[in-house]
Amino acid sequence: MAMVSDALSRSVTELVQPDELASAMADGIRATADDPNLENWLTERVSAALDFADSQYEGTVDEHLAPEVHEALQRLASRPFRVDPALLRSVLGHEKILSMLREGLENVLTSFGRSLLAAMPGTERGQAFAGIFDMAKGVAAMVRAELDRILEGRVQEFVYDTVDRGIEKWTDALSSKKTAERFAQARAELTEILLDQPAGHYIAIPRTADVAAISRAACEEIRALAAWEGLEDEIAGSLHRALEPLEEETLADILDGSGLMEAWRGPVEELLTSYFEQLFESEPFGNWLSRVEAGKPSPRKRHGPSHD
Repeated sequence: MAMVSDALSRSVTELVQPDELASAMADGIRATADDPNLENWLTERVSAALDFADSQYEGTVDEHLAPEVHEALQRLASRPFRVDPALLRSVLGHEKILSMLREGLENVLTSFGRSLLAAMPGTERGQAFAGIFDMAKGVAAMVRAELDRILEGRVQEFVYDTVDRGIEKWTDALSSKKTAERFAQARAELTEILLDQPAGHYIAIPRTADVAAISRAACEEIRALAAWEGLEDEIAGSLHRALEPLEEETLADILDGSGLMEAWRGPVEELLTSYFEQLFESEPFGNWLSRVEAGKPSPRKRHGPSHD
């Protein structure tokens, strides 16, 4: 089909006009935000999708997947990859993460220390050794008080030093090749477990959420985005940056070597032919063509009050 050949021969920047597309996208977002029925529509669509899933998906997840999909998921999950040490270090070293690590370790150590102090003697004693036990109890109380004072002051210092020094060790361990292989094996096993679960378990998860509240929050985010003055400029800038490396390449250049052009060209041409056949055979198109041949203008809807 000539249309497909023409599209493949054009540069990406000819096919995609960033400024025009950005304007259309911004207009679409604003129109969506202005629609008073948006929230109800979202709620109805999500609820309908959940109802449909409830009625369709019985058995395990794996039973609804083709064997090829199962194998592809397993290959993807079991492929080892190493986390970049710099990225991992920046995550572990983030103040919020450090705070959680320190707080967790401090709570564990403090609880452990308290349990040791609570185990020290100071309860029942024999009548014959009452004096000795009283003296031992007094000594134990003083020891406990001193340990308690030391514990309060030292735990936090120990925790901060341990966590700070541990960041480098954890980074090295988590980004190592050996760890990557262990994580790959764990992901493969976890994937198998997840696929073997009843599909209803996953469908039940969104059922616990308030669909109406989620729809309301989504609408608020859409309206906030639509109200942003720089929306269109930001979309256009992102599109320009994305297309800049491709501005000299045609669509055929980009697809060359992928096999996609050969695999999809036939089906796309067939689909377009079918759509155009339906269009050309439709009554509205036939009426329009008759008017064109007769030299008559197309009928237009009148806007505003009539002056007849």
